[in-house]
Amino acid sequence: MIYKIRNFLDCYLPNAFTIALCLTLLVLLLGAVIQQQTPVQMILYWYEGFWGFLTFTLQMSLMLVLGSTIATAPAMKQFLERIFVKVDTPLKALYLIMIISACATFFNWAVGIIIGPVLTLIMKKRMPHVNLAHLIGASYAMYVIIFPISISSTTALLVTTSGHFLENQIGIVPFQQTIFAPKAIFTSLISFLALLVFFHMIVVKERSTGQAAEELINESESSKNESANHFFADKVNNSPLLTYLLCFCASLAIFYYMKENKMMIDFNFINFILLFLGMAIYKSPEKYVSAFTKNLSIISGIILQFPLYSGIMAMMSDSGLVETLIQWITNVSTTETFPFWVIVASSLINFFIPANGGQWLITGSLLTTAGSNLDVPIGTIINAFNFGTFTSNFLQPFWALPALALSGLKVKDIWSYCLIAFLIFMATTLVCFYLFPASW
Repeated sequence: MIYKIRNFLDCYLPNAFTIALCLTLLVLLLGAVIQQQTPVQMILYWYEGFWGFLTFTLQMSLMLVLGSTIATAPAMKQFLERIFVKVDTPLKALYLIMIISACATFFNWAVGIIIGPVLTLIMKKRMPHVNLAHLIGASYAMYVIIFPISISSTTALLVTTSGHFLENQIGIVPFQQTIFAPKAIFTSLISFLALLVFFHMIVVKERSTGQAAEELINESESSKNESANHFFADKVNNSPLLTYLLCFCASLAIFYYMKENKMMIDFNFINFILLFLGMAIYKSPEKYVSAFTKNLSIISGIILQFPLYSGIMAMMSDSGLVETLIQWITNVSTTETFPFWVIVASSLINFFIPANGGQWLITGSLLTTAGSNLDVPIGTIINAFNFGTFTSNFLQPFWALPALALSGLKVKDIWSYCLIAFLIFMATTLVCFYLFPASW
């Protein structure tokens, strides 16, 4: 079945950038037909919102590059290689990659989305016969299912931040009501077990296809001409002293910030930690800059496509398409079924706006108002929204781009696995949110 899907995709699935262009035209058409907006007005909405994600794009891009720089550090690679010393079968590699990717995503999604491809390439070097595509698909699946309960989860972080745009409506919502809610944790756990079984079956049944995916060039540090180190500039560039002093200052800043702000976490705080943690790992300023520059390539697709999706978001928001969809699910919902429909609606919207925080900006007020009228707890609304947005990330290739850039694969190489994973994750999420009490 997997091979049939892959052969179909080879013929019909365009690349991620082309998909973004097609979605732009589709939303323009939907706005004109459903909302009765003129094409010119839809184009103006598109233009006016085109650069609306610049701050968010920079924050997400920094988080990805900083996380990737840490994950691909020589010290990190050596540590990971030691973990894999006794891993001698594709199944053992699969289990370890899925577990480590899931744990890393829980602490930081940017590290989680990168560490899987890094581990996969290490395993490919040790066992050339392993199938790169299904291991990359499995590691990406861990990012998708764990992100909704990650402490770096976008919406969960937003609603814990003082001054967020819905504070007057919902107040400050602590992690205990969102990512640490038993229902959310249980949903991710069941999804993890189900996907582990699925990818286990893939490894058992699927022989290596021998596909020629380019491997990452060995990034072991090449020895430099030591004779040049007598120059002052070279000594400063390669001295760990400056790095350690700044990391010490950063540690003090983090300590006092957390003390004064009661452990409040936001995107800037996470990026600050990632920046100086990476510097501490690399020690030398020059080595850190070199590694950072090498990892910039993984965000090229995201930087190119984010403005397009920002324009799509503006068209959907300003034309009233999102409001129409939310109004529809409100009309057919009860207190018990509202989370179910939030998952479905958020999953659908995510095809057009693959940004968890960006979606929340335009749907948050609508969803929380409707949920409040139906007496649905705010934590349940946010969790249903988070799980809904991420279910369709299996089919929307935008966030797979960093993993694909590192591994040298294309969207169609992993999309057949992602399609089955989507069905598993969506079914698990809908069942859990429908059966379990809203307050759990």
